[in-house]
Order: sequence, then C-alpha cells, then structure tokens
Amino acid sequence: MKAKLNVLGLTHWRMPLSLYLALIPGLLLPTIQTAWALESRLAHEPWAASQSRRVLWGEGFPGFEAALEMKQDGRNYAANVTVSSSGKVEVSLADDQARNLAENTLSSVVDMYTGKDQPSTTVLESLLAIDGRLLPRTVVASLTSPSSSGSTQAATFTLDHVRVRGYELPRSVQAAVAGTEGTRIWTITLSNHRLLGNPPAAKKVGVLVMAHGGDEEWNRLVYDAMAPIAQRYTAAVSFEMGVAAGKVSEKVAELERQGVERIVAIPFFISDHSNHMDDLRYKLGLVAEHPAGEHAIHMAHHDMTRAQVNVPLHFASAMNDHPQVADILLRRAKALSSDPSRETVIIVGHGPNEDHYNEMWLAAMQRLADAVKTSGGFKAVVAATVRDDAPAEVQEAAKRHLRDLIKKASADGGKAVVVPLLISSGFVEQRIRQRLEGLDFAYSGEVLLPDPAVTRWLQMSVDSQLSHQHASR
Repeated sequence: MKAKLNVLGLTHWRMPLSLYLALIPGLLLPTIQTAWALESRLAHEPWAASQSRRVLWGEGFPGFEAALEMKQDGRNYAANVTVSSSGKVEVSLADDQARNLAENTLSSVVDMYTGKDQPSTTVLESLLAIDGRLLPRTVVASLTSPSSSGSTQAATFTLDHVRVRGYELPRSVQAAVAGTEGTRIWTITLSNHRLLGNPPAAKKVGVLVMAHGGDEEWNRLVYDAMAPIAQRYTAAVSFEMGVAAGKVSEKVAELERQGVERIVAIPFFISDHSNHMDDLRYKLGLVAEHPAGEHAIHMAHHDMTRAQVNVPLHFASAMNDHPQVADILLRRAKALSSDPSRETVIIVGHGPNEDHYNEMWLAAMQRLADAVKTSGGFKAVVAATVRDDAPAEVQEAAKRHLRDLIKKASADGGKAVVVPLLISSGFVEQRIRQRLEGLDFAYSGEVLLPDPAVTRWLQMSVDSQLSHQHASR
C-alpha cells in the first residue's frame, strides 16, 4: 500500500527502523540527543502514546508569515514564507528549484499541524508542549524516486517549534534523503513569526491547570483529560511534585508572553481544603501571607516562588462535590454492583493531615455520596478518608474506621462496595486494598481518570470563571 507524501513529489511508505538507521548512520541519534538543548520547555514522550493530544492548529487559525533561511548543497537562500489559514505554503524565492524544495518540505511539516499528514508517516520521537499536547520531533519516511531507476531512498525530518500567541509553529526543519548516491541534507530556519490575523477569542484566555503530579503515567492521564481544553484555549499545565515538577510562576509568565488577556487557574485536586491549595493561593498572590506561616514556605517539598501576575486571574474550585465527579463515582459503583438494595457504597479518599481540613473533605464527599445514593438506589453510601500522609496514630484511626464501615456493611447479608475518590492511579488505591485485607468487599481500584467527565468538569470550570464579572485578583 503506497501513500503520497508531499516531499519532492516522491512516493512514501513505511520502512523498518533498522534499515533506516543503516541508510543514515550517525544522523538520527545525534539529532535526538540535542533535542533538549533546543527547547528546554519541552520534554520527551512517545508520539504513539496518545494521538488525541497531537498539536493541531484547529478552526480559526489565522495563518502566519515568517522570514526563511535555507541551506542546501552549499548554497544559502533567504526569503519570506506565508502559510495561509488553510495550510497553503508560499515561499518568495526566484530560484524555481529552491522554491519548490522549500515549499514541499514546509508543506509536509504544515500537514502535521493541520492533521493532513499521511497515516504512514512514522514519528520516531515527539516532544511535550507546556499544555501537555504532543509535537513531532523526528519523522522518518521511505521514498522511491520518480525517475526510471526507481531507487529507494530514506528521509528524516527533524523539527523544532516555537509558540506564538497560543499556537505552536515550525521554527526549524532539518531534512535528509539518503539514497544510492549518498545523503542529501538541507535545513530551513524560520524566524520573526507573525500571525496573519487575530487568534480566536478563546486563544486570548489562558488556562493554567495545576495538579499534584506523579510518575509519567499519572501525568499522562492528566494531559489526556485536558487535551480538548488545550486545543481551544492557550493552556499550560503545572505539576507540584513528581517527575515533571515545575514552577507555577513560570507557567504564568509563559501564558502572559503568549498575549493572553486573562488566566483561569484550575486546581486539579479533589478538595479545596488542603495544604496544597494553601500553597497555590499563596503562589498565585491570592493571599498576602501563607495561611500556615513562613514555616510552611520553608518546609515545602516543592517550589514556592510567587508568580508575577499582570492580567486578571480567575481561581476556580477544586473538584469538591461537582456533579461530574458524582457521575463518575456512580458509574464506578454500578460496575461493581449486583443488588443495590442490599449494598453499602463506601467512597474512600486520600484526605489531608489536618483534622479541620479532613472534616471539610468529608462534608463534600458525603454530598457526593448522597448524590450517588439517590441516583443508584443503594442501601447506603458513606464517605471515609485514609489520611496516609498523617502521623501514624491518625492513619491507624482512619484504618480502623474504614474497616468498621466494611464490617457493618457486610452484616446481615449486606455487601460492601468500595470506590476510591482519587484523581489518577498511584499507590493510594493499592494501599486501600491492603488496609482492608481479610475483609469481604467489592473493589476494582478504578479511579477518576481516565474519564470524559473529568474533561467536562475542566470545561465547566473555565465557563463558570469566565462568566464572572470580577477576577480573583
């Protein structure tokens, strides 16, 4: 099966990576190794991990123009390039051969932003944009010459990107075609990018999603949930902890550099009541002093730099008792249920260390429990927290309480159904099972992510904040 690739009018199909590496020795690996130096705000993630998170310009893209420099066969070319809103590329070079080469190369790259690239295009390496979407970094194809010889060639495109007013645009392309007569390499560099019109109004809204963070899989699920938000708005994600821990202040500054006129900050947390939320309010300048005092700032295990916010900022609520969360919990419970009339559903959350915050957690969780009971027809639905970051005696008391709830639910022919209220998979859902060892209960460990209702919660949070007349600061 052959498919057209818009590069030099050649025909393209998949090629084994081992054969490709044999054709271009020493070319690909140095390219990969220098990726991080070229764009420090991007991180590596396999392209195949989530096609739904590809960076696409989308409806309303105004097009752009830029200065172009091309180096090919020892010659340097300078010109201007225009990319229309539909993705058409025009390069102002008098040399027909050079112009065709530049336009065909850039058209192939632009197709990746518009979603017109061929399914047989193979992306060996991708990058992670600040909003969690995927950008192609190293793209490989096998080519057959249109000449009578029909010789097989291999090509690679090594790409770099720049963000301009909420859009990721190509900044440089290194192209190489290897064949029987050797390897042909040319480079195209774009600078002074300028959009041809105003971005859609939504692109002027910055959405900053702030999450706890964990390992790569934990973070990937957050990125997947926010991908539709990132396609519509100028977005960024900040993790407090874990493998991608960063600074909220830097994400705010990045959004402002993109020209956003306001920022909606969404805490991707279960509850408004915790030290993490206190930290976020402090870092975003929503409070003059940290509620726990200077000691909390110095003892924090993550960055506490205060952001310089120069545009209106709207601070949304955490998940709390949102109906979308209740909907997820209801579906999780029903999946484990066989006879709701005799089942007690126990919603189990992580919970904070402080007693007063724990009471607020449980109050919101019980409102979720009441919604699940009403919709699901269960015998009872109750809430509990494990508090496994608290002192040992607090953890032990929480464990005893949870086990007592299971025993009570199982009495007189009843059945206990345990549903975790956790954002993403990690250690906590495993610890819940361990705490209940020896007891009879239904449990899958399935958490909130992945689920489209989480994306709906994010969008509803943005809509709610933008409907407010006054920002948080």
